[in-house]
Amino acid sequence: MAIWNSKRRVPGNWLIILWIILGIIFFSMRYFDSFLTNEVALHGIVSFEFAHDIDETNRVLDSWDMQAHSAAGLSLGLDFLYIMVYVVLFSAHVFNLNRRLYVRTGYRTIGKAALYAPVIAGLADIVENIALIQQMLEIPSDFLSNVAYVSAFTKFTLIGFTAVYFVFGLLMILSKK
Repeated sequence: MAIWNSKRRVPGNWLIILWIILGIIFFSMRYFDSFLTNEVALHGIVSFEFAHDIDETNRVLDSWDMQAHSAAGLSLGLDFLYIMVYVVLFSAHVFNLNRRLYVRTGYRTIGKAALYAPVIAGLADIVENIALIQQMLEIPSDFLSNVAYVSAFTKFTLIGFTAVYFVFGLLMILSKK
């Protein structure tokens, strides 16, 4: 029996709890990010994630004082918890959507991709975090900068794909009612 044909669904109360946890972690990370935003790192930790070469990475790291470096480390540590929560939450939402959508349409391939996209995004996020932590603890390198950049791009692309799929799926369900 295929997973999308299952009568089971992720209960709404679990999704609400996951959204609350995700929100708490998100706003905690935003707080830490406030120490990272400056004239060089205009987007805080995201500027570090998208520093695609050693020169840009060094510019970002050099623009941060000791407090900012500590805040970046704490933010990256929290991000590992954030990854676990968003992967489960986004996959659960897509799973519930697919249960309803597959009854009415033949979008199984896209639905499967959207179901697994948060998992792959989470793996890319883990690789990105490890590359960023390595650069903070050791001497930055072009290799690690590129790994972080490609991983961040992959993560945001897959999360964006999942969000677009979810919105269009909801619109399809609502238009059929």
